[in-house]
Amino acid sequence: MVKSDLSTKGSSKITPLLMAFMSSMLGGIFGLGGGFIYNPVLITLGVAPSVAASTSMYMIMCTYTCSVSLLLIYDMINWPYSLWLCIWCGAGVFLG
Repeated sequence: MVKSDLSTKGSSKITPLLMAFMSSMLGGIFGLGGGFIYNPVLITLGVAPSVAASTSMYMIMCTYTCSVSLLLIYDMINWPYSLWLCIWCGAGVFLG
């Protein structure tokens, strides 16, 4: 184990689970971005900031993947607008 690894023992395993539940619930209720809540929670738990940032991005990616999957299943995607947005975002990424 390295110094930045998070180690839990005994009853302290409940704390990260409760914090994850509360932060997810608050993020869903208030519509806040995941990084706004997850990063401070992970840093409070003692995770290194670089690890907290990458973990938060991974969780956000999973959340967006689930959201897009549900939109595809229920056929709720506005395809002309989505394609228009993809073209201009792609152009911005390429030129930027």
